[in-house]
Amino acid sequence: MVKCRFSTMCIICTVVSILSVSIIIGLWTFQFLSFSNQTRSQTAGSDSCHPEHPLPVSYDITLWPRLKANAEGLYIFTGNSSMVFESVKETDLILIHVDKLNLTSEATLSTLTGSPAPSITSTSKATRKSQCLTFHLSEKLKAGERYKLHTEFVGELPEDLARFYMHEHEHGAKKTVVSQSTPHTHTPGIFLCCNKQKSKAVFHMRLLQERETTTISNTQQISV
Repeated sequence: MVKCRFSTMCIICTVVSILSVSIIIGLWTFQFLSFSNQTRSQTAGSDSCHPEHPLPVSYDITLWPRLKANAEGLYIFTGNSSMVFESVKETDLILIHVDKLNLTSEATLSTLTGSPAPSITSTSKATRKSQCLTFHLSEKLKAGERYKLHTEFVGELPEDLARFYMHEHEHGAKKTVVSQSTPHTHTPGIFLCCNKQKSKAVFHMRLLQERETTTISNTQQISV
């Protein structure tokens, strides 16, 4: 029988190497699972408010970013949104996604035919977990009928490079840039919406700006 001799140092190095590889794999797996859970959490929070939330058809949105701080030293933007949606079933609730936006006036509901629409009797504030704003109605919406929900709101322009944000840079001269990031999970931080990934809604965006500012868009500009 042939006997193999291994030095103590060789054995220690081998064990340390195996442990190091195991730790690296464990850390990578932990990060991957954490990222997956976070992504699922964001998607669930913005796409599964309630099975009865409406099916959006189109949005008519106006946004006005302020490039000067207000009396509280905050940079804000105001806006309004008219969402045409189809009621998927009879319900006396309208659930809308919203993130860090506040209503500046009472929301209004109307029909597209001119017939009377249920009135909004009360509003339940969104929770941090669900990011849903609930409008309680005086009567039930009719299944398959289309309605228009108009909201006016205000929000902050943060510097976190998400949603509707601003940042400053110097390239010969100091410039203030307001940018809009609209992946699926960021949309409720820009305007009130029903944030469904499978929705094929049409968006009409209007941006108000000062005369000395310039707008750049990756979509076709209809008018300036």
